[in-house]
Amino acid sequence: NVRPFTWSAFSREEAAAIRAFLDRRKGRAVPFWLPTWQQDLRLASDVAIDQTIVSVRWVRYAQQMFPNSGSRRYLAIYSVDRAATYHKIVDANDPGNGLTESLTISPAAPRLWPAETTIVSFLRLCRLEEDEVELAWDSTEFAQTVLRLRDLPQEAAL
Repeated sequence: NVRPFTWSAFSREEAAAIRAFLDRRKGRAVPFWLPTWQQDLRLASDVAIDQTIVSVRWVRYAQQMFPNSGSRRYLAIYSVDRAATYHKIVDANDPGNGLTESLTISPAAPRLWPAETTIVSFLRLCRLEEDEVELAWDSTEFAQTVLRLRDLPQEAAL
């Protein structure tokens, strides 16, 4: 599965960060984790600092993804005003109520995650599809690239 990802830089410093990221990937050689940037799981209740068991709205995660699949174990958890933190799901439990499921994450929550404003995105393991990627400058301060990303179906441990 190959998908495009548009990355814009609004300053020379941001363009340098894009170039550094591309250089570290060594073309297609070095895979990396990228959030889906969407709400893949919804918290069912607030999560306190240092909490490791998280209640999410029921999506059959424990039934369909956790026991049989090696994928969708890694999460980016963030909000509009807070940077992402990264976690691995180490256990999943469906109590059978059809409303919520509990996920055990590692490491624990580093801060309060309010259910209403926290976004839980899966991390996808992917790599660049091409060895050479062009960074196009539209002005002296604006550059943009479109990365073609290939999803790697079997995740590796962090």
